[in-house]
Amino acid sequence: MLQMKELVLCTFDNIYLLDGDKQLKIKFNPQVNNYSHVVSESLTQTIGSQYPFVRRNGNVDYRTFSLSGTISAFMDVRENGMKASFEDLYNWENGWQGASKYREYNEENNINLYTDTSYEKDFREQVIKFLYNNSVKLYKSAT
Repeated sequence: MLQMKELVLCTFDNIYLLDGDKQLKIKFNPQVNNYSHVVSESLTQTIGSQYPFVRRNGNVDYRTFSLSGTISAFMDVRENGMKASFEDLYNWENGWQGASKYREYNEENNINLYTDTSYEKDFREQVIKFLYNNSVKLYKSAT
């Protein structure tokens, strides 16, 4: 058995959506609504309609819910694995270093992370691609 030398405090404040290689941390205003348990059943009426048969169709047993939260570039890009940092978004093919040119432009025009609407829009586009990429998402939260 391992003995810990120092106390480690774990906090589970955020909600995560994971697919095969990326994860999205929903950090701001996370809310889960309309949680329901899905089971595919059919009802077969008998002749007297007194004792109907309830049958399960297939092995369907999953949950559906709607999840809402604020999508922002302040969701700590490196930690959540969205691959949507400046370097990832603005380094295009053929070795073009767009991230350095993007930063130079922002410095010349006094644009910081709080006022950079272009990067915020590109980050949201990456999140939309993640959410609609036709793969199953795993939901993780403290509850």
